[in-house]
This record gives sequence, structure tokens and C-alpha cells, in this order.
Amino acid sequence: MAGLIELATALDKAERVPEWGARLQALTLTLEQRAQVEQYVADPTLLTPWWTDST
Repeated sequence: MAGLIELATALDKAERVPEWGARLQALTLTLEQRAQVEQYVADPTLLTPWWTDST
């Protein structure tokens, strides 16, 4: 999901970001898993709106 968010942003397909962002937000990730996801993308700030504080 994180990669799709980044790709959609890069390709000016922002209309797809909410769908993938909601799916990312629905995942229950540990802090370690979240860090791994953030390392996967070039710009982790794109994921900030989709992270919940419950991780």
C-alpha cells in the first residue's frame, strides 16, 4: 500500500491515494513493521496522513 501511495503521488494520480491510504491505515502494524514500511518508500512523509497513533 505504501508503495502504491508513493507511486500514485509521483504519477499525479492523487485520486487513488485515499483508497490505498485507507487500506494502509486499516493494517495493524507494530512499530518495527511501520519502520520497515517507511524504509521501503523514498518519501515516508507521504504516509504520515495514513498512520494511526495506535501503532
